[in-house]
Amino acid sequence: MKELKLLAFVSIDGYSSRLNGDMDWVYRGDRSPLEMYDFTSFFNSIDRVVMNRMQYLALHFHDYTWPIHDKQCFVLTGKGSPVPLYNHGLLRFELLTSDDDHGKNALHYIRELQSQPGEGDIWVMGDYRLTAALLQHDLIDEINILRLPITLGSGISFLTGFGTERAWELCQVAECAGGAVLTRYHRLAAAAAQKAG
Repeated sequence: MKELKLLAFVSIDGYSSRLNGDMDWVYRGDRSPLEMYDFTSFFNSIDRVVMNRMQYLALHFHDYTWPIHDKQCFVLTGKGSPVPLYNHGLLRFELLTSDDDHGKNALHYIRELQSQPGEGDIWVMGDYRLTAALLQHDLIDEINILRLPITLGSGISFLTGFGTERAWELCQVAECAGGAVLTRYHRLAAAAAQKAG
């Protein structure tokens, strides 16, 4: 079973976006954080990316190099919320449309992708609602947090709406460019199983 991994950009005071959902503070100059910081090992560990509609549209409107050109990419969208599929060079996106009448919601699609063959894991790029749903169902195996040296004063927390206690094991702490700090956590149950195996 493929692992599900999160990669979040967070302010010192714990916010992943402004109250209006804007992440302008993450993008500096003409480079994205995915270009500024070395995520080579993270990208090498995944073979597909799942994102929700808002993440996809936000990334489209920033003219940056996509570091996932060789990965399968899927966009979760609600029924009646069409997503225009823009041309991103070699990148090809597949739409996964929710249909609650037939039990096909975001969690259904993600579980399906987890069970498909492949050598890598899955990077889930979602807003706080998708993140909370995955954590509440104990589906996330690894959380990567890049804490940037900025305070926003207010905003939306990376883990808003989670509301469930979980134990995590710290696997890595690394200093990054510009004073950012990357921390990587593995779900404790998964980490214990890996050690036992």
